[in-house]
Amino acid sequence: MEDNPYAVFVQSMRQEAKRVNGPGFRLGQVVSLAPLRVRCGSIVLSGEDLLVNAMLKPEYSRQIEIKELSGSFTANCLCPDSASGARTISSGSLQGQGIAKDQALKAGDQVVMLAMDGDQRFIILCKVVAA
Repeated sequence: MEDNPYAVFVQSMRQEAKRVNGPGFRLGQVVSLAPLRVRCGSIVLSGEDLLVNAMLKPEYSRQIEIKELSGSFTANCLCPDSASGARTISSGSLQGQGIAKDQALKAGDQVVMLAMDGDQRFIILCKVVAA
């Protein structure tokens, strides 16, 4: 029985595409923040080459809403708007507001990037660390 020539052609095209395109994800390292520059292999990307997940930008903040509290506890945190950094929850009320976690990129961070437009532009998806 002879192979379907169309199936053989499609399989050949798939193999060639894998060889030429390689994986869509790349690992990079942040070189600088202002301007943002990321080393990917032997090249340094910057400016129009990069799009960034908004959560990785220094100005990013997230608002939360607490719908229900019960019991009483005290949590200490690093909060720029409070001298003590303490947040106290008692009798269903919250004194102090906002929760912040610094996820902003820093020089030296390793990032996962998704290649677009034939490896001409990259989206920085997230930071990664060693296990």
